[in-house]
Amino acid sequence: MTKPFDNDYRPTEAGIFKIPEAEYRKIKAANITYLKLFNRSPLHVWTAFNDPEAEIISATYAMVQGTAFHWSVLEPDRLKTDVAIDPGWSKNATKYKEWAAEQGDRIIISALDFRNVRRMAEKIYKRESAMRFLKSGYPEVSMIWFEEEFNLWCKGRLDWITGDGGTLIDLKKTKIATQWAFEGSIRRYLYNHQAAHYCRGYRAITGRKPDKWLWIVSEIDPPNEANVFAADMAAVEQAEIDVEQWYRMYSQCEETGIWGGYPDDIIELGYDYDAAVSAGDDDIQW
Repeated sequence: MTKPFDNDYRPTEAGIFKIPEAEYRKIKAANITYLKLFNRSPLHVWTAFNDPEAEIISATYAMVQGTAFHWSVLEPDRLKTDVAIDPGWSKNATKYKEWAAEQGDRIIISALDFRNVRRMAEKIYKRESAMRFLKSGYPEVSMIWFEEEFNLWCKGRLDWITGDGGTLIDLKKTKIATQWAFEGSIRRYLYNHQAAHYCRGYRAITGRKPDKWLWIVSEIDPPNEANVFAADMAAVEQAEIDVEQWYRMYSQCEETGIWGGYPDDIIELGYDYDAAVSAGDDDIQW
């Protein structure tokens, strides 16, 4: 299949594609992780997108665990081919370094974490509320689309699209998977904004709105309980107003070349304890 980007990873075609994650990450298009940085400053966005001197941070172990969890639920065959179990030797030992080099692109996790992500998947498999959406569909697909109004290429990587194309699913791991905790995470991590960006891309490519956006949320510690949450689509549409503003800000910054940081002001502080409590105290990771 012809790749939807050129040799410099600039998009050339809109659509939904099966692209290796490593290639997807190189595609030069706006994704929600970077766009959300406009809540900090345009300078943070520019650094993430464009700064050639910005230090590249390698994948953290938590991200590796997250990848293994996604594969365990959505693409279990990859656990056999793309995951290596850490033998437990000292990482400074020559034999460990030689072994690690032999693993190539396989991700390396501990035996304990491997068993844990399998348990997390098994708990999800036992939930009818999740499996009726996961029994047929497409995992880890990449969307690329062009925002004509803002002259901006965008991208998003969906964890799962159901076979009928009506439901988009995002898989999360967390410390606490209660409704109260997850609603706090939606506010804290702008998950409705993520959904808005992805639903907008899906609509631009297919011409239809998804019927549902679901989060399947699994606890990382035993007993590894899970919950399935349906987004409030009215709240997602409201979040799209902010997303459009981020597109607009990106276009303006591109046009002017001005990517301002934090204002040089003294900020008077206050602390809203009620807001802090309502935000929850979980630690959701993607």
